[in-house]
Amino acid sequence: MARPDIFFDAGRLIEHFNRTTPTGIDRVELAYAKEFRRRFGSRVVYGYSLWGRVIPISDDRVDDFLAATEQSWRAEGTEKTSTAMTMLTERLGVVFPPTTLETVRVRTNAERSTIFVDLTMGGIRTAVPKLSRFLPRAGDTFVGVAHMGLQKDGPVRRMVGRAGIRPVFLLHDLIPITHPEYAVATAEAKHHDRVETILRHGELLITNSDDTRMAAERYAGQRGIRMPEAVVAHLGLEPVWLQPIEPVVAAEPYFLTVGTIEPRKNHLLLLNVWRRLVQRHGAAAPKLVVVGRRGWENEQVVDMLERSRDIQDHVIECSDLPDAALKSLMAGARALLFPSFVEGYGLPLAEAMAARLPVIASNIGVFRELAGIGPDYLDPLDGLGWLAAIEDYVDPDSRRRAAQIERLRLWRAPTWEGHFQTVMDVLERRRLV
Repeated sequence: MARPDIFFDAGRLIEHFNRTTPTGIDRVELAYAKEFRRRFGSRVVYGYSLWGRVIPISDDRVDDFLAATEQSWRAEGTEKTSTAMTMLTERLGVVFPPTTLETVRVRTNAERSTIFVDLTMGGIRTAVPKLSRFLPRAGDTFVGVAHMGLQKDGPVRRMVGRAGIRPVFLLHDLIPITHPEYAVATAEAKHHDRVETILRHGELLITNSDDTRMAAERYAGQRGIRMPEAVVAHLGLEPVWLQPIEPVVAAEPYFLTVGTIEPRKNHLLLLNVWRRLVQRHGAAAPKLVVVGRRGWENEQVVDMLERSRDIQDHVIECSDLPDAALKSLMAGARALLFPSFVEGYGLPLAEAMAARLPVIASNIGVFRELAGIGPDYLDPLDGLGWLAAIEDYVDPDSRRRAAQIERLRLWRAPTWEGHFQTVMDVLERRRLV
C-alpha cells in the first residue's frame, strides 16, 4: 500500500468525544474528517497531540471512531441528558415526539469513556513503533480545521513548520483579536499565535464567510504577512437538519436561544428583556429556553439565572441536549433569538432557518451574509426593540412572524456537498490532494 500523504489533525474530535452538545467547530471538524475519509480513504492519517507528540489513530479504527463520534453528538446522551429532557417536560410542559425519544440513547459516562479508550488509545501500542511512517513528509498535505496546537510551542506548529509540508487551514474567526473584551484574558495572545501560524505557513486558507476572509486580510496587512490564497465556503448543515422535523408539543409558548453562555452571545440583554416581560405580563409571559454550556466571563448572567426572582419561573437553562432533542425543541419554538455582538458564522441561525423556524438576530454583517433577508434584524443594544419583537412574535396571529415564515421559504440552506465542491476544486487545482 502506498504511504499516506494527507495528515488530518483530529485533535478536537478526540478532546470533545464525550460531549453530547458539540460546538460549531466540533461539527465542522467531524464533517471534514468524514469527507476526507470518504474521498481519500487510507491516503489520510488522522492524528492528535498526546504528551507533546502527534499520535496517529490506527487506520482500522478510524471508521469506527468517526461513526461513534457522530452517533454520540447526534442522538446519544449521558445521564445529564435524561435530567435535562425531564426538566424541560416538567418546567415547560413539553412532550417530546416518540420519534425523538426512540432516537436518543443514553450511555453512562463510563460506557462512553470505554468506547473512547478502545477507539483511540488502544491504537497507540501498534502505531507508535511505526510513527515516522505516519508523520507528514516534504510534499505531504496537512489539514487543520479546528485551530488546535498552533501556538508557538505546539506540536502542530512544529509539524507544519517543517520544510516542504503543505498546510491547509480553515479559519473560523479572529474574534479574540478583533474583540478581546469578549474572550478570556489569555485568549488574545494565543489567537495571535494561531492566526500567525495559519497565515505564515498556510498554502491554502479556507474561511467560513467573506466576513472572516476580510478580517484575515486586514490582519495580514497590519502584521506585514503575505496572505495565502483564500477560498470562501459557507459551512454546511448535516442532512439531519434538512429533513422534516417533528416538533415538541408545548403547553405554552416559548423562545429559544442556543450557544455557549459567554459575553459576546449577549445573554444579558435577553435576561433583562425577560424581566421586563414578566413585570408586564406576569404568569402569561412566554418562556425562554437557554440551551448551552456555561462558558467564561459570565458572572452577571449566571447571577441572574440563579438569583433573579423575576425570571426564575420563566427562564429555563438547559444543556447536554443531543441533536435529536434540540431539533424537536427548535421546531416547537416561536423563534430563535440570536442577539450576538460578534460571530464567526452562526450555525444555530442556519439550523433554525432550515427548520423554517423564524429568527430574530443581531444586524451584524456575517448574519446578513449567511441569512440574507430571512430573519428580522435588530441592533444588539436595542433592548426595547427586542422586547417589542418578542411581544409581537408570541402572538399566535403575529403578521410579522408570518411574513418571516414566508420569506424563509425562499432561503436555501448551505450544504456540505456545496461546501466541499468549492473546497475540493481548489485543493485539486493546487494539487494538494
